[in-house]
Amino acid sequence: MKPSTKAFLWLWIISLLAWNPSFSQNKKDKTPSKIELHENLRQGNYVHDAIIREDIQNILKRYGNEKWMEIVRQHFLEEINTARTKINSPAMKIDIVLNQIAQEHAQDMADNNYFDHEDSQGRHVWDRANEAGYEYSAISENIANDKTIEGVISGFVHSKMGGHERILSSEFKNIWIGIQTYQDNNKKSDTYFVLDFSSPIK
Repeated sequence: MKPSTKAFLWLWIISLLAWNPSFSQNKKDKTPSKIELHENLRQGNYVHDAIIREDIQNILKRYGNEKWMEIVRQHFLEEINTARTKINSPAMKIDIVLNQIAQEHAQDMADNNYFDHEDSQGRHVWDRANEAGYEYSAISENIANDKTIEGVISGFVHSKMGGHERILSSEFKNIWIGIQTYQDNNKKSDTYFVLDFSSPIK
């Protein structure tokens, strides 16, 4: 057999293997699918790490108006409770009934262009809770404006006003998280965060 004929035969055999379904499947199996990669990321908690570092505006764009806020709250709470676990403080839970109080304060700051614990009606967190008929033995508040969850947490950690202590305090059992995106006078996007902590009277 001539060399050119041998070369042609080998090329023909290789082309058959390449088109063989079982060969193609074996080759495909060596490369993880997008779903498999996603599951691997979740197992490494990379999804959470990515979300807490992501610009809130991007989370809003990706998940839409109906889901983005709940996703931010979920990962914010997970980050806080991870820190609390390390010092043996019990995990906090989101107070569904009073979450609206924190949200209304975040919205009020965005609508009226201010950053303060005292709202546009001159009320503090305890006033807003009292008006809602909420009974508590302890109540407090953190506020922040930043682009990411990680940035907010970092700001509280380095705060000289007790922001970090409130997050870690075993005195508080419940948390309310208000989140509102806004644009400043220079059209720069940012987000207001309102974290209200309480120990409710059952």
